[in-house]
Amino acid sequence: MAQVIVFTSGKGGVGKTTLCANVGFCLASLGKRVLLVDTDTGLRDLDVLLGVGDKVVYDICDVIYDKCEPSEALVSYGGATSDVGLFLISASQTKTQEDIPDDGIKRVCALFSDKFDYILLDCPAGIERGFKNVITAADIVIIVATPDIVSIRDAEKAVYEAERLSDAACYLAINKFSPSLAKEGAAASIENVVDFLNIDLIGVVPSDDEVIACNNKGYPFASKKDCFAAKGVENLSRRITGETVQLMDFEKKRGFLKKLFGK
Repeated sequence: MAQVIVFTSGKGGVGKTTLCANVGFCLASLGKRVLLVDTDTGLRDLDVLLGVGDKVVYDICDVIYDKCEPSEALVSYGGATSDVGLFLISASQTKTQEDIPDDGIKRVCALFSDKFDYILLDCPAGIERGFKNVITAADIVIIVATPDIVSIRDAEKAVYEAERLSDAACYLAINKFSPSLAKEGAAASIENVVDFLNIDLIGVVPSDDEVIACNNKGYPFASKKDCFAAKGVENLSRRITGETVQLMDFEKKRGFLKKLFGK
């Protein structure tokens, strides 16, 4: 049965959706069958990040309300000939969170649980109804935070609510981490964030301009081997599968940049 993993944050703008899409790509590249489910009803972003927006016919609400066969809502990343086992169910742009029944997300996961190794749920921002419906379906909750005070404070509330509403294990993923800013004291260090939120760290993804470039072109930055952020996502994904992977050596990377650019 599929392991259901929720990506949430407490606030928007931390790269939660981008991280969800790229972890899905990495897991699929590792030979896993992966289903991404966009639960952010009223918006629709995962299909854009994967470059499959023109392939979406049915959405999650169509599945919940039996407007289609469940398999008809699946969009394959790369098409039928792709050897990457990555699929997407899109959110609805015309519905709201009030249109999703309390058990709607759970029912969608149950429909596909025996067909995938992992189901990754991209959770709506905030801690309201959408958050609650998604969290209760989770086996694992990954709280995404950036190393700034607003994100960390909101992530603390998300951790509290996730632990209150679910028995799922909670992990921390630090996104958009800048070693230079952390060294200068202008941003929180990895240790600061972990200590404040008091949950286990599952990965750190460094800040990288390539992320924005890939998002705008509609393909996962994790597919680029020369992307610094891609290595962080790959390591995080391998930890999800149970591998023991050391944290990236940010000191070594900073030294390399200093050698090249003098900073």
